[in-house]
Amino acid sequence: MIVVLQLRDHPLLQGDALDTAVYTDLARAAVAGNWSLGPGLYLVSPLYIYFLAAILAPTHSFTAARVVQILLGTAAIGGIFVAAREWFGPRAAWFAAILAALTGLFTFYEVLLLPAALDPFLTAAGLAALALAFARGSQHKLRVSSAWFVAAGFTFGAQGLNSPTVLMPALVMVVLRYITFGKRPT
Repeated sequence: MIVVLQLRDHPLLQGDALDTAVYTDLARAAVAGNWSLGPGLYLVSPLYIYFLAAILAPTHSFTAARVVQILLGTAAIGGIFVAAREWFGPRAAWFAAILAALTGLFTFYEVLLLPAALDPFLTAAGLAALALAFARGSQHKLRVSSAWFVAAGFTFGAQGLNSPTVLMPALVMVVLRYITFGKRPT
């Protein structure tokens, strides 16, 4: 919040600066009723446009969008904690969460009006769901693990709409899931 207050009037962080203008203009078009954003082709990923439009519609405030991004960044630390705890134990989880909280790059991207602001949250949420799925699957609770696999798939799918580069690692995770659980006797 301190960073938002300090940088909210910075000229390079306004809605009409650099790459931000593409997303803010498209989000404003969506808020104005053009939800299909047609006609036209765009070379940007769609999730952030609609995320920004969903916040701008009731608030008309870029500061509100930044505050929501900060809340998601804070939630990302919780996702990092959960994933690290499931894979490496509680001590590692605390170290990972503290290091993530102290990472200035996360804070910087949270105040930008760019898709990169959503990536830490989506990655942490997807990895936490995946870690829980594998942990629950190893405890022979297939129904619970399947729900976590679905949550991980949904999260990584949403992140693919925000940052398509995540789709290849997500595909590798799907293959690993079938290698790990596909040969289980029924």
